[in-house]
Amino acid sequence: MEDGETGTDGAGPLLGWSLSSGMARRPLKELVDFPCQYVFKAVGRDEGDFVDSMLTRVGRVLGRGVTPEEHSERSSAGGRYASVTLDLWIESGDQLYAVYEAIYDDERVTHL
Repeated sequence: MEDGETGTDGAGPLLGWSLSSGMARRPLKELVDFPCQYVFKAVGRDEGDFVDSMLTRVGRVLGRGVTPEEHSERSSAGGRYASVTLDLWIESGDQLYAVYEAIYDDERVTHL
């Protein structure tokens, strides 16, 4: 698979494709001009270190720490869930998919 194409991973098949649009899937590189700013959001059970875990996992993909300016976090009204919004500079489609994979690898994640 070429850099940035949709694949069979959790995020790839959904990018650039909608059941209601009637459009065929297109390679990610046709939809996004890399490098670029890209916003990710993860929601998961707020058990212990969920937010820190997300920042660590994504930081490993980026090869650096995620700065306070690049993320925000919220807790649900009942405190059962936490959300992390990441506004990151992404170099390629491969890096984008790697960030999604790192987020999905945490079993507490319920929504992206």
